[in-house]
Amino acid sequence: MAERRCTSCNASLTNDMSSTGFKCPECSKEDVLRCGKCRKLGTKYICKCGFEGP
Repeated sequence: MAERRCTSCNASLTNDMSSTGFKCPECSKEDVLRCGKCRKLGTKYICKCGFEGP
């Protein structure tokens, strides 16, 4: 199984207790994974379908 990484900054989510994951709000197909730092800063992510979110 591949290591889970933040969609925004590519950081490992292995020991990040503040991380989260959810389906893309636009396509509902791709998983969006967010580390605690990117969540706190509101760093932009881009889904494979092209949707951009904070």
